[in-house]
Amino acid sequence: MLWLTLVFAVFAVILAVIDPWKAFTELTGLLCLSSLLFLMAFAFLRRGTLSCAPLPVMLWIGLGFGLTLRAFILWAAEAPSPGLGFDLFSGQAVLSGLNPYAYSADELLGGGLRVGEAALEDGRALIAGSPTLEAWLQQISPAQTHTDTPMLALPLLVLAQSLTPDQSLGWFAVLLSSDLLTLGLLFLLLRRLRYAQGWVLLFWLNPIWLTALFLPGAPMILIGPLLLLALWASISERSALTGMLLALAATLNFWLIALLPLLLRSAGRRPLAWRRAAYGLVGFVLVAGLLWIVQALFGAPLHWFGGLTAMGEDSGTQIGRLFIIDASGLVSGLARLATPFWLLALAGLAVLLAWPPLPDQAQRALRLSFLGFMALFLSTQDQPQALLALIVVLPLTRSPVLVLASGFGLLVRVLAELNLSFAGLDPSLLARLSLGIVIGVLFGATWVASIRRNQALE
Repeated sequence: MLWLTLVFAVFAVILAVIDPWKAFTELTGLLCLSSLLFLMAFAFLRRGTLSCAPLPVMLWIGLGFGLTLRAFILWAAEAPSPGLGFDLFSGQAVLSGLNPYAYSADELLGGGLRVGEAALEDGRALIAGSPTLEAWLQQISPAQTHTDTPMLALPLLVLAQSLTPDQSLGWFAVLLSSDLLTLGLLFLLLRRLRYAQGWVLLFWLNPIWLTALFLPGAPMILIGPLLLLALWASISERSALTGMLLALAATLNFWLIALLPLLLRSAGRRPLAWRRAAYGLVGFVLVAGLLWIVQALFGAPLHWFGGLTAMGEDSGTQIGRLFIIDASGLVSGLARLATPFWLLALAGLAVLLAWPPLPDQAQRALRLSFLGFMALFLSTQDQPQALLALIVVLPLTRSPVLVLASGFGLLVRVLAELNLSFAGLDPSLLARLSLGIVIGVLFGATWVASIRRNQALE
C-alpha cells in the first residue's frame, strides 16, 4: 500500500506539472488534489510501518522524482507569469542602479505625465533597449501596479539576471538551490528528532508546493530555509538566534511574526525560560526594525501573503489583499481594521498554542503548522503563497491531517465548484467553514488526547 500511494501521488503530480500534449490543463486542480490525497494516505500508512528494506528504496525513488520535476520546470521555464516577470525586472533594475519600487509599470512604459526625472528616464531607456523587459511589464494588470518583490529577494534576483539576462532560467536555478537547502535542513532536523528520513517526501513531493510556489517561481520559496533554521535554533534553545532568523523570514512576509511565541517557547517551565525568551524578543526587534527601516527608505511594501499587490486605490484585481471572512458583506466595514485584527488574532492564537507543555521538541513544528492552517482558514484567498511555506515542516509533524490542511485552498475551490448551499451561505464560504470545522476538530481531538497521555502529537 505504501508503494501504491507513493506511485500514484507521483504520477498525478507529474501529469499536473508536465501536462504532456496539453491534455490535462483543465484537470490540473483535480490532479493536484488527487496527488495530495495519496500523499496523505502515504503519511497515514507510513506512521504504522516499522523499518524494513523497501523504505530506503522508496525514499531514493521519491527524491529522484521530486528532483526530476523541479529540473523539468527549470528546463522548460520560458514565458514567466506577470508576477514573476515584474520580479525579474526588479533584478534588472537593480543591476542598472535603479530603485525598482519607485515607479509603476505604466510609468515605466511611458504612461502618465511624470517626465524629466532622471531615474524614471533611465528606467524607460532600460525598457526601450530590451523587448523582453517591455513584454514582461505589459502583462501587468492594472498598469498602475508597483512591484511587490521582497527586498531580501533582490540580491538573488540580481544574481539570477546577471547569469541569465532577460531570462527566468537563473531564477529557477536559485529556487532549486533553495529547495535543496530546505531538503538538507529537513534531513538534519529529522535526524535530530530521531525520525525516519522517509518523512521528507511530504515536502519534496507536495503537489501544492510544486504547483503554487515552484512552478510560478514565487520568491516565497526562500522562506523555507529561514523557517527551518529558526526552528532548529528554537529546538536548540538559542533564543537570540531564533529571533534574528525569524526577523529575516518576517521581512519576507510580515505574518510570520505570529510564530515568535511558538518558537521562543522553551520545553517545560525551567527558571531561565523567560530570560531566554527576552533575548529572542530583543534579537527579533533589532533585526526586524533595521530591515523595515531600510524597506521604508526604498519604498518597498510590507508583505502579508506574497503575490502581486496593487498599490493605491482598492481594486478587485489586487492579488495580495488581506481580509477577514466576509459573509455576504456583514463584516465588510471592518476591512480598514484588517491589519491590526490579523496581527492581534494570530499573535493571540500563537500564545494559546504555545501555553500547554511540550511533550517533545517536534511539538513546535505541529503548532506552527496548525497556526498556518488557521490563518489560511481565516483568509478569503484560496491559497496565499506565504502560508504555504509551512509545508516545509510537514515532515516534522508527520500528521496526515496537516498534509490535508496544506491543500485547504485547493479543497475549498473544488468543493465550491459543486455549488452546494446551506442556510443561504455562499458555496465557497460553506466549503471553507465545513473543511475548517472538520480539520480543526480532528486536530483538536488528537491534541487533547496527546496532552492527556503526555505523548507526542502526530
